[in-house]
Amino acid sequence: MLLADAAWSFELLREIWLPAVLVAPLLALCGAWALTARRRALRQLFDERFARRAESQVSRLRGGLRVGACAGAALCFAFALLGPTRGWSLREARQKGIDLVVCIDTSRSMLARDLRPDRLTRAKREVQGLLEQLQGNRLALVAFAGDTRDIAPLTRDRSALTRLLEPLTPEDNRQGGTNLAAAIERALALFDGRSGAHEAIVLVTDGEDLSGQGLEAALQAKERGIRTWVVGIGTAAGGKIPLSARDGREGFLADSDGKEVVTQLAGATLERLATSTGGDYLSTEQSPTPLEDLYRLRIQRLEARSLEQGLVRIPHDRYQWFLLPGLALALCAALLHERRTARPAHAAVLLVALVWSAGSGPVAAQESRPAGYAGSSARGLRELVEHVRAGRREEALALSAQLLERRGSAALDENTEAEILYATGHALAAAELPQPALSAFSSARVLAGPGELRLWSSYN
Repeated sequence: MLLADAAWSFELLREIWLPAVLVAPLLALCGAWALTARRRALRQLFDERFARRAESQVSRLRGGLRVGACAGAALCFAFALLGPTRGWSLREARQKGIDLVVCIDTSRSMLARDLRPDRLTRAKREVQGLLEQLQGNRLALVAFAGDTRDIAPLTRDRSALTRLLEPLTPEDNRQGGTNLAAAIERALALFDGRSGAHEAIVLVTDGEDLSGQGLEAALQAKERGIRTWVVGIGTAAGGKIPLSARDGREGFLADSDGKEVVTQLAGATLERLATSTGGDYLSTEQSPTPLEDLYRLRIQRLEARSLEQGLVRIPHDRYQWFLLPGLALALCAALLHERRTARPAHAAVLLVALVWSAGSGPVAAQESRPAGYAGSSARGLRELVEHVRAGRREEALALSAQLLERRGSAALDENTEAEILYATGHALAAAELPQPALSAFSSARVLAGPGELRLWSSYN
């Protein structure tokens, strides 16, 4: 699959992760909804004046940039996960495997029906089962009777081997009989020896070797380090060889005396041929799937050697081109703060430090209420209330700082201190310092005794 245009195109190695790209727009939508919902919640919970003050402490631009950075990081990570490739290099490939030449008997004796539906069909099924188990190994097909013919050279193309295997019949033979020696010699000719693979011959036959030279040819193969494995097709009881007459009626092959010929599995001969080369023998009487069992339990365990495969094209995975920008955007999103830094006056800074030392709590300040209920006899408290009422914020904050310096002394009891902190909270809220104002109201609530002061401090 290609991305972008021809001038800046990528192929994807892992297209299965393509839905991950949808995470980025989902994050952007969720972030935009969260920013809008936060502003709506502020206006619902607080009055308009305090909501505007709270919103002024948060930068909408930074919030939008943070959401955009998160969405961009997610998009970059998704593209990195897809495995974008651009460019490629050639590399020599080597693969371990075994070269097998399967010689299948197509003589007329393979038409005997002691196996259902007949021996030849059963032999084809055995070879087909072997093809389904091939994993990196090459296989060639040879058909033989009194002569031999190449069906397929060494290949890993299982579909092609299956197509070539199916139409095999005795009618294609140029010479009747069964010549095991010719089959083994033809198999040896198919091994070029240049691949370096472990080589083996598999005979699929009923074993009626009319030439009598099969064992000698197998020993020659052994001298070249090639083992011969044999699969016996048929039964010891044997079966008759069917023939079709010109009139369409079916008969059976007869000898010169007119007796019907019964062909039997020559198991002893085939077993001696296999074991003499270091191979093994298995028949349809011993196993329902003899060729598959031989391959799985014996042949596949041969030492697999490296096969020369030539050059292969290796694509260059450019995931880091997207991963690094994604990490940078994620870092920016983590470091980007939406809240603005306040710049209060010098007197307010001193008071903020004092108020913060008194503790903090999760309360919300609202618009100022008249502070006339505070019936303290302390002169300083009365002056502080007057400054707050008159809107003289700096004077109120400076006086509050002086009054709070008397904490812990007999001149300032807890109730008076609570009233001072309550008035200070209103002054800080008017100065658009919501966080210190919250701390002042919280401290006033803690110190105030039962009554309106505690109630209003909690409400604010």
